[in-house]
Amino acid sequence: MELRLNHQTDVTSLFRTPLARFKVPNADVINPGLEKAVLSRKDSESGVSHSNVHGWHSSRDLQDWPEPEVRDLVGTMRSAVMNMVNLIAHVQYFKAKIEISAWANVNGPGSYNQYHTHPDCHWSGVYYVRAGEYVDDGVKNAGKIKFYDPRGRVDQFSHPGYGFGKNVNIAPEDGQMILFPAWLAHSVNTFDSDTTRISIAFNARVQDFEEISAPPQQPGFPSS
Repeated sequence: MELRLNHQTDVTSLFRTPLARFKVPNADVINPGLEKAVLSRKDSESGVSHSNVHGWHSSRDLQDWPEPEVRDLVGTMRSAVMNMVNLIAHVQYFKAKIEISAWANVNGPGSYNQYHTHPDCHWSGVYYVRAGEYVDDGVKNAGKIKFYDPRGRVDQFSHPGYGFGKNVNIAPEDGQMILFPAWLAHSVNTFDSDTTRISIAFNARVQDFEEISAPPQQPGFPSS
């Protein structure tokens, strides 16, 4: 018999991976102070090396920096993570402690980040103080953050019209935050232009999660 599936009722999308991408509302207010704080430490600290190739990577203590703009951004990170926990937990009200570890990156021509994940945490993210300028040729996707399909062996056989296992490249923007599960593999394509990118990356651990019967008195808690 000839069959026609209803794509709305008969087909379920399994193993979806949530990724948030949004403009921080007060980005224009906090970015000048964030840039000053990052560049002053770059001038006085040698930095560390992790997934970054070239560029400067601060110690993972940005969450403790005293600048008010930093404290504001860290609060935004916590609020964003709470929203994602709300999405995943499927409970009306809850309370939780969000532990943040953050660091700054300053990248110039030739800089990139190798393929990696962020172990020992639930969520990871990046905020772009200054995204920089680069030529988008549609091939190298210069300067974009690349996310890799986490499903093993999905690319073993191509499908007409859509490539399972297709990676996703996202172009950074000033004031944009991207938040994703820490296990989602990613990298940053080589940054070729004669410009500077300033970003702040972070990891988040969700602790002491508890479902409750009424909204908590907690700043940044998402509305249900």
